[in-house]
Amino acid sequence: MAIVDSHVHVWRRHPLDEMLAEMETAGVDKAIIIGAVNADNPDNNEHIAECVRDHPGTIAALADIDIKAEDAQAKIEWALEDLGLQGFSHYLSPEDPLDWFMDDARSAMWSKAEQLGLTVSLSLYPNQHGVLRRLAAAHPALRIMLCHIARPDHLEAPPFPKFHEVIRSAGCPNIYIKISGFYAYTDRPWNFPYHEAQKWVRMVLDAYGPERMCWGSDFSPVLNHSTYRQSLEIVRSYCPFLSESDLEWVLGKAAMEAVTW
Repeated sequence: MAIVDSHVHVWRRHPLDEMLAEMETAGVDKAIIIGAVNADNPDNNEHIAECVRDHPGTIAALADIDIKAEDAQAKIEWALEDLGLQGFSHYLSPEDPLDWFMDDARSAMWSKAEQLGLTVSLSLYPNQHGVLRRLAAAHPALRIMLCHIARPDHLEAPPFPKFHEVIRSAGCPNIYIKISGFYAYTDRPWNFPYHEAQKWVRMVLDAYGPERMCWGSDFSPVLNHSTYRQSLEIVRSYCPFLSESDLEWVLGKAAMEAVTW
């Protein structure tokens, strides 16, 4: 079984060679790089495209695209045709009502992405899932991956009404959940193996099934809280409710289906 890391970042401070060494030590076979352009790495999209070209079949990558910009569709076509990437990524603010998410320009963009067979990684929040469900229903062939267990509020108490919006979205078969970023959903981000965050994984498993759950390390930010190997073992060794069959999907098979390699 190939193990696939569905959520990594590659920057100058933590370059690809460092990540590949971590993957080899942990027995991880493939990785999906999520583009993240920032002041220190303004050319991150071009850089991760080099990673894909240098390691075909081992590395896939999704470009960081501002989908709210007027040239978003042109940028997506550039990411596919010029850079050779497998899709695109965007990070949203939890305060954004997403009233622009399905406007005419975005609808054309989503249609083009669906037509091209791309994957989109979205960092959005439970309160935004109503709009997400509209997108997923309107473009059923568009594969959508959600970052970091769909970003639960770790302070939310049972019966978790906000996270229930994430559970409702399981009715859209083209939505995948990345099982990553455990350190962000606890008051003690150093407290491996983050038992208090397991409830979110259990709820996702019950609603989505393992076929739409993709383990991710969140390299390199995860290194501020745990080791790369620990980010894998959180799921592989410390989630006893995941069967061997479940783990085959969560650790690799689901990510292989979520992205065209």
